[in-house]
Amino acid sequence: MTLDRNAERQQVPVDPETGKVNYWATVNGGENFKEFAETMHQWYAEGLIDAEFSTQDRDSYVVKNLNDRIGFTFMYPEETTSIPAQMK
Repeated sequence: MTLDRNAERQQVPVDPETGKVNYWATVNGGENFKEFAETMHQWYAEGLIDAEFSTQDRDSYVVKNLNDRIGFTFMYPEETTSIPAQMK
């Protein structure tokens, strides 16, 4: 089973005492995840996160990018071969 597209980056944090996986959302009693969720909520409420980020189609994404409506995006390297030349 592969956990990551890049096997060299595979890291699963295991507690050496219990042998259980430490999920980042539960570390520190879940406070780290709570802070993350609150920050994401605030950024969404302020309009810093696009309301369509999870529902837009590829054409909408391309138009937003070409019109400088995207400040940050993430793609896997293999995805960059299918984007229009104007966005590179």
